Parts: sequence; structure tokens; C-alpha cells
Amino acid sequence: MYWDRVAKFYDLFEGILNRKVYEETGRRVAEEIDSGDIVLECACGTGAISKYIAAKCEHLTATDFSGKMLQQTGRKLQAWRAN
Repeated sequence: MYWDRVAKFYDLFEGILNRKVYEETGRRVAEEIDSGDIVLECACGTGAISKYIAAKCEHLTATDFSGKMLQQTGRKLQAWRAN
């Protein structure tokens, strides 16, 4: 699957091309979330917005069609939690 093949490199290219868009989108989405919310994020990709959502809600379930994209999301959220 295409998305599985590009998952490792997706953040590199998207960070260069659309970093500000993801950051602003993440902040705006997070403004709509309360601390007690349980959130389902569909098509999370590598989790560019997931970290903003996870910081605000009680529980986040992030989904994606690509297992490799979900692995990247998991790594990103683990690193984010560690900081």
C-alpha cells in the first residue's frame, strides 16, 4: 500500500511543506475539545494533529487505513508524552 511505503518519510516532507498548516489546524481543533471528551480521530496519518488532541481530551482513539502511519502516530505520541 502506498501510505505504508511513505509513512517513514511523510513527516519530513509534510514538515517542510505544511508544518504551519498542521500546527494551526492542531491548535484550532484542540480549542474545540474539553478535558473530559473522548475523541475518535479518523485518518490521523502520522499524528500531526493527534498530539494537539491528546493534550486536551480524556481519551483519544486515532485511526488510519495504513498500519505504518499508525505506527508513526504511536511513536510520535510516545515521544510527546515523554517530554
